[in-house]
Amino acid sequence: MSALIIADRAIRRKDGYLARINMMIALVRAAIPAEEIVIAYPGDCDVGLDDVHAERLLNFSGVRFSSDMVLRGRTVAAQILSHLGTSGRPRLVIAENLFAGFTGVLVAERLGAALILDYHGAVPYESALNRPWPLNKILLWGGLFVERWVIRRAAATFVVSDNFARYVRETVTGATPAVVLPMLCPDQFLEPTAADSNIPKDKIVFCYSGSTYSWQLIEPMLDYYARIEQEGYHLLILTRDRGRLLALLREKNIKSFTLECVGHRDMPRWLAASDYGFALRAPHIINTVSSPTKVMEYLACGVRPIITEYVGDYSRKLESESMGIILRYQDVVAGNPPTAVFQKKTAADVADMRRFTIDMIEAYRDCAITTLRSHWKRA
Repeated sequence: MSALIIADRAIRRKDGYLARINMMIALVRAAIPAEEIVIAYPGDCDVGLDDVHAERLLNFSGVRFSSDMVLRGRTVAAQILSHLGTSGRPRLVIAENLFAGFTGVLVAERLGAALILDYHGAVPYESALNRPWPLNKILLWGGLFVERWVIRRAAATFVVSDNFARYVRETVTGATPAVVLPMLCPDQFLEPTAADSNIPKDKIVFCYSGSTYSWQLIEPMLDYYARIEQEGYHLLILTRDRGRLLALLREKNIKSFTLECVGHRDMPRWLAASDYGFALRAPHIINTVSSPTKVMEYLACGVRPIITEYVGDYSRKLESESMGIILRYQDVVAGNPPTAVFQKKTAADVADMRRFTIDMIEAYRDCAITTLRSHWKRA
């Protein structure tokens, strides 16, 4: 066995978390002789080998919440070790996010394997977000304790942005330097794709792809678009939350729009029909250390992102490369008139954005492969 990947209950949603696991599997295979990659995850989650690209699935029980990976960490670790039996010792144990990292420490120490923490976001702050006092403080302090405990014991920590790496360096003493690995968009987003024929070709198309969670700033985004909408503009919304978005579009009196529920596999042809893509965020640590997958998907499909200054590293990178439009968050929420000039994208624009994305992906991918190979050889 080459690697054991430990997942928490977030795998059940089959969204970006599952995509991250499959991305990690591909990186492990590129880095080392992958005889077998095993995924350990809560057994009540409906996940099969059609969903994850591994050789074997291993189930453990008793995890109702992702935090149970900490509260019941020793029990879960014992189950994983029992299921592994004598089938081969993994040289790498990869924990997908912080709570799985707690269990990962216990498993890796018992096996003498190298622990790699794949840290997707600022979990202590996410856990406390929108929780009442004093629960929010308890979750934050408890999460920060677990964060430091796990990172100090990891052989390497992958984080999704330079800002996140800086956060780890400044807040976790004794940590090894974090390795930046954003969520890399799937290959189908990088392949030339014909635009969907249902979207008007003679209009400047603005799009939004994603959910209606509060941090997506859906209402400020629609308010902003309603202020700039004019003849010749069209808004494309790709989401699973059609009901809420339709109500908001009507409430904001947006005149020309398309609202679709689209699977991830079909997303490129819809994005290819767009000129600009929204990804607005508020000033919060969850956002400043993040790396929204949608921004890279926009760029890969030749869609110029419209973001605020709090979208992880992208705010700085896109501004320096003139690859996007950066709005001031305060202007967005205050309703100040926009100064940007919008126009249809050209073939040259698409080529520049795609090249920028490919160069970025290759650099991050090579660094991750080198890190995995190095720790596999040492284990």
